[in-house]
Amino acid sequence: MAGAAGLAVSTLQFYFESRDDMLFEALHEWTEHEVRTLEEISVPESSPWDNLVLLVDRALRPVQETADRVLMEFWHASLRDDRLREHGLRLNERYRQPFRAIIRRGVQEGHFHVPSAGADDAIENLTTMVLGLCKDS
Repeated sequence: MAGAAGLAVSTLQFYFESRDDMLFEALHEWTEHEVRTLEEISVPESSPWDNLVLLVDRALRPVQETADRVLMEFWHASLRDDRLREHGLRLNERYRQPFRAIIRRGVQEGHFHVPSAGADDAIENLTTMVLGLCKDS
């Protein structure tokens, strides 16, 4: 990570107590940036369909190799660290929130129809598919 950041290892060790702390912060910053971007492109005046297309397009864009590596490292580390796992679950929920908001608005306004399984299941399925497709982008 130090090389990717253009810093000496000792500089990172000064700011972070452990490698996991560094991963924790990197994933948090990446997720917050993505969520802010998703929220910014969701324009309330646009139709829910248009907003949903914008969200999916943004989510499917290719990610930088370094971001991909940080995500993989974080999920790997979270298998052995409860604190990282809990943080990852919270970030996952935060990432899905803009999708939830658009779909719920679309249902309320009659643009989307709630499947028999329910809106929450549809939201879960959509965001899981989008996140799964991101790796192949």
